[in-house]
Amino acid sequence: MVSPYSDEVAALMHKVGFRNMVVKYFDTDVHLSFDNAIRQLKEWNIIHAFVKSHIEDFKKYGLEFPIEHIVFCQKEERRAIDRSDRG
Repeated sequence: MVSPYSDEVAALMHKVGFRNMVVKYFDTDVHLSFDNAIRQLKEWNIIHAFVKSHIEDFKKYGLEFPIEHIVFCQKEERRAIDRSDRG
C-alpha cells in the first residue's frame, strides 16, 4: 500500500465534511546509513528481490525518509433538525 498524496487526503476529508484545509510540508531529516537501512527494510518486511536490485543505491546513499505533510482542517458542526416544523 502506498501513502496517498496530500491532495488526495484533502479531497477525501472535504468529501466527509472537513473544511478550511491547510497542508504543511516538512523535511524529516531522517537518513539511515547502509547497515541501519538494511535493518529497517527487514523490519518493514520489504521483499528481498527489491533490496537486492537496489543494493548499490543503499550502499551509496543509505535510506532517506521523504518529505512529510500534515493536513490541518475543521469539521463543520452538524446542525440539529428542527422537527417542530413537521406537519
